[in-house]
Amino acid sequence: MKIFKISSFIFLFFSVILSSCVIGNMNSYQKRDRRVNVDESNIYDESKDIKRRNLFLRNGVVNQNFSEFVRTTKSIESPFFIDENLNLSLYSRLFIDTYNSYFDITNGINETILLAPKNNNRLYLIGKLDNMPNGITALLFYAFEGTNIQFTKLITFDELGNPIAHKNVQYHIKGSKDRLAQEGKTTFYYHPDNTIRCIDYKESSQGMIPKLGTIYKIQDNGSIKEIGILEMEN
Repeated sequence: MKIFKISSFIFLFFSVILSSCVIGNMNSYQKRDRRVNVDESNIYDESKDIKRRNLFLRNGVVNQNFSEFVRTTKSIESPFFIDENLNLSLYSRLFIDTYNSYFDITNGINETILLAPKNNNRLYLIGKLDNMPNGITALLFYAFEGTNIQFTKLITFDELGNPIAHKNVQYHIKGSKDRLAQEGKTTFYYHPDNTIRCIDYKESSQGMIPKLGTIYKIQDNGSIKEIGILEMEN
């Protein structure tokens, strides 16, 4: 009996001490400023991503006929609008030989910039943007990856045909093969002030409603810069 009392006392003593430590730690933790230190090297900085930013022709050889090819490409005059019901029969479908000659573009880590028009992929050249900076060519492409994924891509080139910059200015994933269901869409506007405005829509009970807009402009050096955000009123 005496041993039982002593054991109970010891157990109670250590329980009180343990509880005090836990309560003390909790209280002291609550009084502290909670800070999360994030290593700067773990923060993605697009301006430092040189390998992805720099573009190259995969074979490294510029086609000497690039200027003539561009000269015969029709111009896109602003205002110009693209939605998901674009009539692709109005535009030039590119095939693999033309793709390999001018548009087989990769970045520094060998990522393909524009899908090759083979298998179920289809690639169209919509045209060249009008009134670009001197020596800069901006080409707008529309592409299908398989049957569901569509995107519009803008790529800039110098006078020789070297790629400078690229941007997905429209990206659309259809929700079904019958093309009746979709979760969202993006529209593309080329404005008279030579800005490109891309507006994202989302599905709602009222149908597709705009949720976000991004404004781009091609700079004198051919880079494509985001210059503003459009606030949508729903």
